[in-house]
Amino acid sequence: MKIGVLSFNTEYTMRADRLARVLEERGFESMWLPEHTHIPVPTGIADGLIGMPPMSGEEFLPEEYRHMSDPFTSLAAAAAATRTLCLGTCICLINQHHPINLAKTVSTLDRLSDGRFTLGVGAGWNVAEMENHGVLFEDRWAQLVERLEAMRTIWRDERPEFRGRFVEFSPLWQFPKPLRPEGPP
Repeated sequence: MKIGVLSFNTEYTMRADRLARVLEERGFESMWLPEHTHIPVPTGIADGLIGMPPMSGEEFLPEEYRHMSDPFTSLAAAAAATRTLCLGTCICLINQHHPINLAKTVSTLDRLSDGRFTLGVGAGWNVAEMENHGVLFEDRWAQLVERLEAMRTIWRDERPEFRGRFVEFSPLWQFPKPLRPEGPP
């Protein structure tokens, strides 16, 4: 059985490189980090003390959502501190990144980890967070598919170019390429 660990990876939890080392020493298979670039301060109904929107009913989002570190920087530190531990995002909010930048970040992390990186992606649920990135909630799945396609084009082609509904770029060079031509799983 393979067992992995999810960490919210905040400034008050164990640092990602230290956690990764401890997990590897104890035989865990993987470490997964989530992503929120930010949590918008809610308007309307919210707890005045913590300023968080309710999840459902009277429950509020845990404080950790406001304190998440960048998963890619953290996973790079974890990759440098380990040799066998698999590393992944759970999930990367792909719509909150430009595909050219994210393709570079992911391929670099894939190389630094010797292919131990898995890119878990999602379209998101926080409407205000998406709006701050210029993404309409109703377009989120179409944008996810297109942005991932654009990234795979960058990883696969020597001189990639892309024309879609949401993403467009003329021929470019971008290296390093990930270890697998289609990118990390």
